[in-house]
Amino acid sequence: MHSLLLKTTGPDAVNTVGDLRVVTTLKNTGNNTLKLFKHPHTVLSRFPTDNFDIIHKSSGALPYFKGVMVKYCLRAFDNENVYTVLAAGQTISVEHNLGQTYDFTNSGEGEYDINPRKVFYALNADSSISSFEAQTFSHSVKVSGVLAVSYPHLMA
Repeated sequence: MHSLLLKTTGPDAVNTVGDLRVVTTLKNTGNNTLKLFKHPHTVLSRFPTDNFDIIHKSSGALPYFKGVMVKYCLRAFDNENVYTVLAAGQTISVEHNLGQTYDFTNSGEGEYDINPRKVFYALNADSSISSFEAQTFSHSVKVSGVLAVSYPHLMA
């Protein structure tokens, strides 16, 4: 059985979404090594994709997603670059620049809950692929000031 714990940390408040960076820490809490796909809708992806649910606490409004859409096909590859391997008890941390990916202009200033998407995909020993949900812990942040930033290039 696959078991992951996913925690999101970051600043308590930002005065520009350009400073809204969070770190997700994923821990394999199971007994077996996991070979996890770097799927674009998971926090393992380095692309600025829509891999968070961000909700304004008082209004329920969502910031506008302005990142990239990625077409992704799940299948077993020999290419190790499409996986992250986590041994039992091992953790990995990934930083995400949410100001690059989301525009808070229409959802407005205020406190937001940042929840990482919790579905992950694993390549099993028999080459089958399974999906499962991680146990997640969200992060809250107060956003004010500059609510959108532009980046000339999303990808370097």
